[in-house]
Amino acid sequence: MAKMTVLSFILILVLVLSIENMGVVGDGCCTDYHRGPCEHGKDDAAPDGSCFKFCTTQQFCRDALCKNNNVCHCAC
Repeated sequence: MAKMTVLSFILILVLVLSIENMGVVGDGCCTDYHRGPCEHGKDDAAPDGSCFKFCTTQQFCRDALCKNNNVCHCAC
């Protein structure tokens, strides 16, 4: 019985910790950043676009998109 209680406690602890980590990882994900002028097709193009570089290196996202001429949208 004691083994079952310890195992249950460990599983609950792991679940709680993993839920908290999901929020931390997802904070910067799929977010708009107002970074100044952003030209669609140029600044969001891989690998040299400024918006693309910002999203993939500083925000750890997989892709970028320039929106409304001054908004860099980082996608997870």
